[in-house]
This record gives sequence, C-alpha cells and structure tokens, in this order.
Amino acid sequence: MRALRAWLDAAGISAGPIFRGVAKGGKTVRQGRLDPGSVARITKRAAARAGLPDANDFSGHSLRSGLATEAARSGATDNAIMDQTGHTHMRSVKRYIRRGRRFTDNVLNSIDL
Repeated sequence: MRALRAWLDAAGISAGPIFRGVAKGGKTVRQGRLDPGSVARITKRAAARAGLPDANDFSGHSLRSGLATEAARSGATDNAIMDQTGHTHMRSVKRYIRRGRRFTDNVLNSIDL
C-alpha cells in the first residue's frame, strides 16, 4: 500500500486508471490506462529480473491468474474474486484456482511417501 500511495501521490492521480503510461524521461504521466502490450512487456521484464527461467511465458494475464489463485488460497470467495477480476463465468475462475492448487491440494500430500 505504501508503494501504491507513493505512486498515486507522485503521479497526481486522484481518479481514473491507476496504472498509466509514462512519457520518455519519466516526467509526464499519461491520462489513459496502460495498454495490454505494455503490461505484457513490464511483466516479462519483472519475471526476468526475478530470475524466473521462463520469463517470456509471463504476461498481464499471469497477474490476473495469480491474483485469483492467491485470493482463493487466502480464503476469498469465488464471487469476491469474480468481482475483482471482472470474470463473468464461474467456470473460468474455477480453472484458475484449480491450476493454482495443483501442488497444495494434491492428494499425494495426504499419504506418507
């Protein structure tokens, strides 16, 4: 929250999109939302800096998927997740959550191997 507050204050954002483009030189924050291509490039660079071996496999969609998965792991309801992510079909949200629980909710964790 501190980082978000610092960004909003520095960019002078009080309404509208939170994540916006910044003109070259970093001194001018644009009014419109960040375009999907920019989100994908930023996400790939962040994954690479984090040392993830398959950084090019990440995209803006990875952020949405990660949010849904972590929210479910933390006990958020499916409806609350859908409200946040904008999903309109429960089936889509369930796929995200199921993929995210492959290892934590795996039946093999229940047996002594």
